[in-house]
Amino acid sequence: MPLTIENLLGKIRGDYNQPIIIEQYVGPDDRNSSHNIVQFDQTSFGLPSREYFLKEGPNKEKESYLALMVDVAELLGADRAYATEQMAKVIDFETELANASMPEADRHDTSAIYNKKTIQELRDAVPEFDWMAYLSSFMPREVKLEDEVVIYSIAYYRAMGKILARTARQDKRVIINYAIWRLMKSLLPFLDGEYGVRRAKFRKVLFGISADRTRWSQCVELVNKKMGMAVGALFIRDNFDPKSKEIAIEMIHNIRQAFNELLLVNDWMDESTKVLAVSII
Repeated sequence: MPLTIENLLGKIRGDYNQPIIIEQYVGPDDRNSSHNIVQFDQTSFGLPSREYFLKEGPNKEKESYLALMVDVAELLGADRAYATEQMAKVIDFETELANASMPEADRHDTSAIYNKKTIQELRDAVPEFDWMAYLSSFMPREVKLEDEVVIYSIAYYRAMGKILARTARQDKRVIINYAIWRLMKSLLPFLDGEYGVRRAKFRKVLFGISADRTRWSQCVELVNKKMGMAVGALFIRDNFDPKSKEIAIEMIHNIRQAFNELLLVNDWMDESTKVLAVSII
């Protein structure tokens, strides 16, 4: 089976949880919070924001980013001259995606950028991308054309479709190289040796940070970030006095009771809403 862009991006999303070019996740619908729905948003980038790519004049951050890309490609076995040529095309491609995205300052009102469509409607709006192939490559259940999704960046996806189609006609390797590069960049914090040296050099330019935190500190943060509830449960089991739990539960009960009493005497809420509020509390 020939490698398609959709299958590659879907496999990276499914196997490594890395949304590249397409930001896709499942979460509560903003207009019906009792219902989870597939959602799409504009992508994140290898630099902290789109503005780093679009800066006019000298751009040391973008130059350092390109140097990191070439360094990593060389460490993986590529010829440096060839890597420089290919990665220059990759960063131009990412700059196009950044230019197609919406500035964060224009995205504060999520209701204004909320779009609910069926997958068929999304396919009609962005026909250059095979949405069914992409979603089917990692979603845990069968995807149907009539399934609804929420899109917060339809303008970005329309532009993205055209960018992907044009780039694929010219040189499909650019898109593949970009996807693999972004996957590698997500793994760099966990690599040491020369990889760590090159990443530290890049971060020095970008953030003014000359060294990473110690490895044990990074590991603790990662475990706490990914399994925070489990870590908290272990800490509470060893350090929390059971009597403190009883006191906390009693405090919550008293707060809830006081709230309900205030709720019943207020004059700005109708009776049916009061009943609903009490049942929720």
